Amino acid sequence: MAGAVTKVYDFSNDGPSAAQLGAEWWNPEEVQPEDCGPSMVAAAKAIESSSQEQLRYDLNLLYGSLYEGRELANLYQYGGRATLAGLSAGLYGNGADITWNVIRSVVQTVASQVSRSRPRARFITTGGDYKQKRKAKNLTKFCDGLFNEARVYEKTQLAFLQAGAFDAVGIHVHREKDRVRVDLVRSCEILIGANDGIDGKQRTIYRRKYVDKNVLLTMVGKGKDAEKQRKAIQAASTADPVGDGGKTNLVEVYEAWHLRSSKTAKDGWYAMAIAGEDGLLERREYTRDYHEILLFSIDPALSGPYGQSPAAVLLPIQVSINTGLDKIAKGHHLQAVPRTWVHVNSKINKAAITNAPAGTYYYSGTAGPPKSETAVAFNPETYEHLERHYERAFSLYGVSAQVAAGQKESGVTSAVAIRESLDVQTARFAVLSQRWEQLHLDIARAMVDTAREIYLDNKEYQVSAPGTALLEEINWSDVNMEEDGYVIQLYPTSLLPQTPQGRIDRVNELVGAGIWSAKRGEAVLDDLDPESNVSMERAAEQDVERMCEEMLEDGHYEGPDVTMDLNACLEKAAQYISWGRQQKAPEKHLDLLYRFLDDTAELQKMLTPPAPPQQMAA
Repeated sequence: MAGAVTKVYDFSNDGPSAAQLGAEWWNPEEVQPEDCGPSMVAAAKAIESSSQEQLRYDLNLLYGSLYEGRELANLYQYGGRATLAGLSAGLYGNGADITWNVIRSVVQTVASQVSRSRPRARFITTGGDYKQKRKAKNLTKFCDGLFNEARVYEKTQLAFLQAGAFDAVGIHVHREKDRVRVDLVRSCEILIGANDGIDGKQRTIYRRKYVDKNVLLTMVGKGKDAEKQRKAIQAASTADPVGDGGKTNLVEVYEAWHLRSSKTAKDGWYAMAIAGEDGLLERREYTRDYHEILLFSIDPALSGPYGQSPAAVLLPIQVSINTGLDKIAKGHHLQAVPRTWVHVNSKINKAAITNAPAGTYYYSGTAGPPKSETAVAFNPETYEHLERHYERAFSLYGVSAQVAAGQKESGVTSAVAIRESLDVQTARFAVLSQRWEQLHLDIARAMVDTAREIYLDNKEYQVSAPGTALLEEINWSDVNMEEDGYVIQLYPTSLLPQTPQGRIDRVNELVGAGIWSAKRGEAVLDDLDPESNVSMERAAEQDVERMCEEMLEDGHYEGPDVTMDLNACLEKAAQYISWGRQQKAPEKHLDLLYRFLDDTAELQKMLTPPAPPQQMAA
């Protein structure tokens, strides 16, 4: 394929020098606040211009072109568009197009196996009382609302596909006014010093992005340097990241995060700036022990912050497939075409014979009638060799070509066998799935920390949490907990398999084991939404739990009624009384639970029909 890397790099003196990097922009003792912006931009550009970073960019450009199946001029050029160059390449068959794009097929197949799961974060307390446990439960709902509002799963699935082509992809969790936002960061926007990222625990991450001037002007505050910043933005040179020569209003913006050296140190800083003397747009202390940009790669490298993408691994196989297809296409064009053989002395009107679509050839020697034949271009081993290359690409990542084509494997007929086959393929992605789940836990942690920062400025901050029926509004003040007061765990979001047959088998197993009733199994198969059925069956129990929690925590009494399961009321109230005594709840709140027990027993006595009178013995 065209677009191979042709540059020659000299690694004898790789990496930016101390003079290039300049002073430490995060160190207030070495750099004044007004000089922080130019110093940070200089450090980022020094990394960007290093030979190692340029080679990384070119390799990612090559792998991105392989994934898109067309040559890309740069990583900002969106793929899939029809250009005159791409159309001419395909029409004239000069080898620039990829006919069997095995890289894209493998990446999308692996993504369908791994990224289809939607890991959900659950917050639990570490030995907390009943108030903390209730906050942790509501914090889980609050985080669900944040994920839903920022459309996290949609963006992480796209990030998984990009990680299939590039060495890494970033997820940026940040604050945008009074909301938590999640953005996808391209690999070409991430800049990390080679020495800083040796062990993958880099202290400084830089990001280069392009922002419209009008958007930057709205970000300028009202401080003493506001007017200087506006003038610097308006005077900044515009950029053309796509490289098509069009007029833009985009400005190159750099961001940087530097982690503090310890929890008590004051050397953690964040800065955003554009090139220029007065280009510093924002500077603040950064107190987190992790970066706002979370990196993810499908196959992490042995050292460093980046990884090795499937496009890099499958490059030799894709080249062999392209070479084989090109040879086969030429062989069919030159050899495997119909030919008509006519004797030179035959009395045939030669003007009536044309060369379309097959050719006519003349022979001498023993005369005979005209005959037609089609030669064989290649023997069967040539085609089998090509098929083996294609299947080998899938086997390297633990999937089969049949799964990629949406077909079941040959020889697998029963539903149990199909499920077992899928389980085997899922086990192949066990380590990758764990890192996929950990990515979402890290996103949840970053979103909760960002929400805590928003609450410091907006005491009315709340999120609509997706519930069973209505969107529940949850205020941050009701879930605010210190980070050391909880831990984040993971639990699956779906009880049943994804395929219909898998769900049927799983429901039969649950019903056969007596875990579910037959009616519940029918309801699950009817609407294929087991979560809603579980919530409906537990609605009565959850209502009693809500009443007991409000009595124990808020001191708000709500008595039982005839529509409730009175036996469940007695059982739950007794459990909450024991729990409240253990947690040393206020006596007046415990008295409300005792009152609830008495009212429930009295209501149960009223609803119990009197026993029939006994007849006297004769």
